[in-house]
Amino acid sequence: MDGFVSRRSAPITLLTLLAVHSARAILVETRCFKELGCFPPGFPYSGTAQRPFPDAPASPQEMNIQLYLQTPENPEQSQILDPYIPSSIKNTHFSTKRPTIMIFHGMADFAYRSWVYTMCKEIIFVKNCNCIGVDWSKGAGDFYTYIQSANNVRVVGAYAAYLIQQILKCIDPTYDPCNYHLIGHSLGAHAAAETGKRIRPCVGKITGLDAARPYFKDTPAEVCLDPSDACVVMAIHTDTSFLGVGIKEPIGHYDIYPNGGDHMPGCPDPIKDIPLSIPGLINTTRYFVGCNHYRARYYMLESIRNCSGFLAFPCESYASFLNGNCFPCPHSGCAYLGFCNGTSCNCTNNGTIQRRVFYLRTGREISRFASWMYKLTVVTQVTHTNLGSMYISLYSAQGNVTQEPIKSHRLLGSSSTDTIFININFEMINITPATFSWSSSPVKINGMEAGAKKISIQQGVDGHIYFCP
Repeated sequence: MDGFVSRRSAPITLLTLLAVHSARAILVETRCFKELGCFPPGFPYSGTAQRPFPDAPASPQEMNIQLYLQTPENPEQSQILDPYIPSSIKNTHFSTKRPTIMIFHGMADFAYRSWVYTMCKEIIFVKNCNCIGVDWSKGAGDFYTYIQSANNVRVVGAYAAYLIQQILKCIDPTYDPCNYHLIGHSLGAHAAAETGKRIRPCVGKITGLDAARPYFKDTPAEVCLDPSDACVVMAIHTDTSFLGVGIKEPIGHYDIYPNGGDHMPGCPDPIKDIPLSIPGLINTTRYFVGCNHYRARYYMLESIRNCSGFLAFPCESYASFLNGNCFPCPHSGCAYLGFCNGTSCNCTNNGTIQRRVFYLRTGREISRFASWMYKLTVVTQVTHTNLGSMYISLYSAQGNVTQEPIKSHRLLGSSSTDTIFININFEMINITPATFSWSSSPVKINGMEAGAKKISIQQGVDGHIYFCP
């Protein structure tokens, strides 16, 4: 599991990490590894308020870094790539005729037969590409070795970058680095960043899935995920609360905050769900931290086959987004969380891309996180004034239905126009007529009638409006 709390530990804090680590950081020398180069322990990797103690990363051999290749020719059975042995690349199904995805796991995690393997299979299902899972599980450690793991990402990223360089040198010198899309979760986001820093002019894209906060927040650009690391850098933030372990601040060209970025639907509430007992507190905190932190992976995975359900809107704040102030998508466009964003790679424009922040809402259940936002406007006519509720049932051509409250236990007047923003778990394509219903309470008035004179439904992606009737 890629969490920041071990099976035995309390919530992680930087102070705790430093206490565990300080005894080891007495005298640290620069380490050099073959073609990967040297890794000095000094500034900016130490000697700062965020990283006071120096440390050296482990070697590729100590971490047993493995690169597992899946392609349309071998979606189930991975092949191993070794950048030190070019023939190991030539003798696989790796092809420079298609783009390449590289996926990096985080702390206390692994790539083989894990979510990394599953994500590669899903990507290959929708796209003809090479997909490489970067396994550094022996260097990914746990809570007690977190700082060592954080330093190890430098070598992990360098190892992956060396593979890219070897492909250019030994396989196909015309294979453009823009063909690479790097995806990393937690510490893996910073490992992907390290790869991007070493490839020039740039790799095509990096997607950071809730990039790790401890030991990376407020560090120089050389240390953490940064917009300069790829032609396009997208960061997805899902665990940014005080107890969370993901970076809250924008760190990419496109920073996406599902559900505001701190508490994901379906995860325990940090206030309501924390029990009074110490064991219960530890267990709940472990689940709370892990749940929000892992959601970035789940959202990314589901978006591969269902990208239209993860449309994110540029907005100045989550509160403004919830109020509908940023709906529909502006002329500058929205962004899709996850895999399906189409981006043209132009490394010379890297510094000129407008950095923007996006928001969206998701569902609560695994495999049903996709959610579509609509603006619903209803003009109603009521014959008598009374307390009551009004509902609209929407039907799609695919047979899906949802009932949305327009007014709940409110005063129903003679006529009114009401606008609400709804999120539903299916896309309304070829919308069939909507159904209006109402109920009055607590007193029934004989002869009272209510109806909808007009219903309009606006979709977010292009602002198109459907009218009924």
